[in-house]
Amino acid sequence: MGKPADSEDNAEGPGQIVSVRGRPVGINRSRFGVSLVAVERGYFPVSPSGFWSLSGIGMGQSGPLAIRPEYLETLAENQDRERKALLVNLHRAVKPERDRRGNFIHVSLYVDKAINDAFFAPDHERAPLWQAAHRLLCLVDADPQFQPAPDRFAWTKQQCEKALANIRKLHASLKRFVQGDYSGDLPMPLFGARAYVKLPPRPSGEPAVVLHGAAIELSFDLTVPEKMAPEQQRPMPRIVKPPAEPIQTVAQLGLFSADEAPSTNGPRVSV
Repeated sequence: MGKPADSEDNAEGPGQIVSVRGRPVGINRSRFGVSLVAVERGYFPVSPSGFWSLSGIGMGQSGPLAIRPEYLETLAENQDRERKALLVNLHRAVKPERDRRGNFIHVSLYVDKAINDAFFAPDHERAPLWQAAHRLLCLVDADPQFQPAPDRFAWTKQQCEKALANIRKLHASLKRFVQGDYSGDLPMPLFGARAYVKLPPRPSGEPAVVLHGAAIELSFDLTVPEKMAPEQQRPMPRIVKPPAEPIQTVAQLGLFSADEAPSTNGPRVSV
């Protein structure tokens, strides 16, 4: 189970460090068991939030804890599959439905996930995640079909304006992140980002990420068809599709555990 890496359990730092894929992974003990935590910026193989809970393990034990390398590698492989599935879905055509608020929420969840997971992803996957998030944010900013609209059953006008202002604030934060600037307040959903910035800076600096201009052609089908007769109507597909084979993990933010896993050749990312 994952949760924010800046929890109180990590206040004193890890008492033990193991290596997973050549990367350091800290082992913290608490009254609830053991947790795996990031100890430096960069790729963290076992979790996109910089934290993975092993609740109940190691309780009442003293001395170094032995965790099977095969188990740690399984966690890393699950994260590989989750990131690949996320990249596939980020680059899948977005077809808006008539519920503008639903369109906004759906895209916003993907944006949060892509921005957050990029911090502890391998360096070569950070750029495509952030570039895809940027394109979705440009879409929300430019197309009213992806902006929330008030209705008498849900959000008021003020709530819609606040939600849109928050997503634009997130976009401004992303533009700072790609330059290695993590100063200022971080948006609340980004638990991985909050954990990342508390770690010591990387001696080599952060990898450079270039965002394409907003005028770049978006690979989205933005056309909403005219209303058809009921017998002609078909449900509009969303981004997420059921997986061919379930991914044996629970997404850290509980958003994309049902995403489609890509082929073994991996997704083709257009950046």
